[in-house]
Amino acid sequence: MSIAVSSATTPLDLLHEPAVAAAAYAPRESESLLALLGQARDEHSNQLAATLAVLAAIRSRLLEADVPEAADLWEDLSAASHALRGPLIDALRQAPSERQERAIGFLRELAASEAEAFVGLRGPLKDAGLVVAVAGDFKRGKSTLINAFLGRRLLPTRVAPATAVPCILKPGSELVAKVYFTDQTEPEEVPVEDLEQYACIVLPGRESDELAFRAGVQRIEISIPTTLPPNVTLIDLPGLNEEEGRTEVARQTLDSADSIIVVLAATQLLAENELQFIDNLWSRGHRSLVYAINFVDGLEEHEVRTVRERSSALLAPYGGVLGKSIFLVSARQALLARVAGEATPPESGIPELEAILRARLVDRAELTWRISRLRQVLDRLESDEEDAGRAVLQQQQIVQRMRSELGGIASRLAKAERIYAEGDAATAHDMAMRRQRIEDHAALFDGRWAALENDLRERFKREPLPWVWQKAGEWLRDELIRTIREVHPQVTPRPEGYLRISVPPGLRVGRDALRTFYLNEASREWERFTGEARRARRRELEEALAEAEREHRRQLESREATWAPLEARRAVLMTAIEAAGAGTREALQRAIGAAEALRVALEAMAD
Repeated sequence: MSIAVSSATTPLDLLHEPAVAAAAYAPRESESLLALLGQARDEHSNQLAATLAVLAAIRSRLLEADVPEAADLWEDLSAASHALRGPLIDALRQAPSERQERAIGFLRELAASEAEAFVGLRGPLKDAGLVVAVAGDFKRGKSTLINAFLGRRLLPTRVAPATAVPCILKPGSELVAKVYFTDQTEPEEVPVEDLEQYACIVLPGRESDELAFRAGVQRIEISIPTTLPPNVTLIDLPGLNEEEGRTEVARQTLDSADSIIVVLAATQLLAENELQFIDNLWSRGHRSLVYAINFVDGLEEHEVRTVRERSSALLAPYGGVLGKSIFLVSARQALLARVAGEATPPESGIPELEAILRARLVDRAELTWRISRLRQVLDRLESDEEDAGRAVLQQQQIVQRMRSELGGIASRLAKAERIYAEGDAATAHDMAMRRQRIEDHAALFDGRWAALENDLRERFKREPLPWVWQKAGEWLRDELIRTIREVHPQVTPRPEGYLRISVPPGLRVGRDALRTFYLNEASREWERFTGEARRARRRELEEALAEAEREHRRQLESREATWAPLEARRAVLMTAIEAAGAGTREALQRAIGAAEALRVALEAMAD
């Protein structure tokens, strides 16, 4: 959801939908927010501050929810907080000075406490001075404008983009310039005549520039006897949109500025990037903005009228009013006159601009300071809260991705486990069947022989002795042939022609001895006709079982090769999720603490 302000809607209107959506995760806080939205249409500062405080509490609860929907909603509510910052600052400016002082006093007490979240507020809240930053795109005449204020050519200027590092000017008893370096070495005091070697952007072919650039200059601080108020620090910033690193330095410096002079060019008035820059300053709560439109001395009268009309129209949403916050100036014209010891031409616009600055920085210095410090407090605490919150969201997204991957692996493992279980069951059944066939094969032979042997014993018990001597051999031969055919149909040679069971001539023994003789004869013939086939078939069945067992082992090895990486990855993910979870919990505690600090500060402003 994009929180934007139009003529038909306000940030308060656009908060209704996310407030309703947030009720699923923070019901009490959302109910309080909806109630506040109904009361805050007049944008009283206490109601706006309370609304922002509830938003901070809701965002904290959303982080605890740890679901993607809540994460998206967290971003929506953060955008809403940004949109409400400007109206809150406007309302605070209109609040009685006593309430402003109470808020500042309460915040000072918090900063003096041991609470880590408020430690960073100590410096700004103790510092009673005002910081005025001169900002704008490159080659807008920022350094020339400051030189005009000072009445001397102090800061280096060039036809090409010049300022490379912040140049900080402070009131002092004598003119002293110190260069501070990025490697944290001791600052170096340098002659002001040599500032160009340290403050300027490197120009191709200029050896002195290149040597200065390699020195790694971070900033330059200049103490100067000046007519500026003693509590004012003036900063000349690198031009915006000239180089990414220098642009970022300028933007960071602006965060701590109490008042900003935005320098524009009458010859290239308010390009899109300049309007975006001003809109960003305004939305972040900067209200002490002064617009100096430079280079008007080169324009025709009708062009000057166009600049007045266009600047009034485009800057009106950002506090721009001709003669109050918008000034058409010629910094070069004023500088030349002052360097020559002449009176500053009124048409240069500089005297009028200086009068407004003096009023803001002297007559209304306390109001400017209070509102700027309240804005800076919000900047710091909101930045901490957002950084901590986004760290939690990032950690949660990492954990969610790992959980998703872990879920996929678990699903794959579960599916594989089912398939493997089915395969194992089928394999076990197959193995059992193969072993059963081996047992059945042995049982077939053993069973048939045992049945034949039992029949022989029973006949010998029942039949008379003459049958035993005369018929038993023929009967046994026929039964043996039939039994052999049952267990070994393809027997070769044919047992009918080769099987021999006969009693030696003249043998006259008893019934038991003859039965034993017949059994021995039958056993020998049984072995002769079935033994090899029986053993061959058993070997065949046993080899088939062994091959099946080998195949099962190969499948197990292949399964392990596939399974092991998944198991390893699952173990890694589980360890990583546990570690990330601990990190998320720590980040969440920091985010909750940051949100609580922001809420407390906002409630102080709503008091």
